[in-house]
Amino acid sequence: QQQKDIQNQLASRLSDAFAQKDNRQFIYDETIGSLLGYPNEFGSVTQMNDHHFHYGYWIFAAAQIALRDPEWARHENWGGMVRELIKDVATADRNDERYPFLRTFDIFEGHSWASGTGQTADGSNQESSSEAMNAWAGLILWGVATQDDALRDLGIYLYTTELQAIKHYWFDVYN
Repeated sequence: QQQKDIQNQLASRLSDAFAQKDNRQFIYDETIGSLLGYPNEFGSVTQMNDHHFHYGYWIFAAAQIALRDPEWARHENWGGMVRELIKDVATADRNDERYPFLRTFDIFEGHSWASGTGQTADGSNQESSSEAMNAWAGLILWGVATQDDALRDLGIYLYTTELQAIKHYWFDVYN
């Protein structure tokens, strides 16, 4: 019963946030082609920072619900909103007119970037590889929960590639 209570509370909180009931809201900005989450935290709106970090928590939590309540995750319920979060950070559709291909992920470098504009003294950065891993795990789980093999596979690619970058760049395990 406790697990069901936690699931219901999580579903309720996500639903309220997606319905803009708790002072949170997501607004698509056509000028920059991004879903912006308010309130602005860590420059997520003003600098386009950390979208995969922030939205990754939402996606991962939504996937936990979807694994247990497929009806909640249907597109016409909350699945459409979760898909918008996913597309903002990692659409695989190169022809998507609303979002750029893999916005936060740098295929050449093999990892994502946190800074949306790169206009800091240090340029772009990736200060939280663990949050990036959480986002990609969320894509995997959402793909599994919604039986979307292409999204699951994209999540696996992002997760495993980012993991190798973490080993090479941040932990230097291979010297």
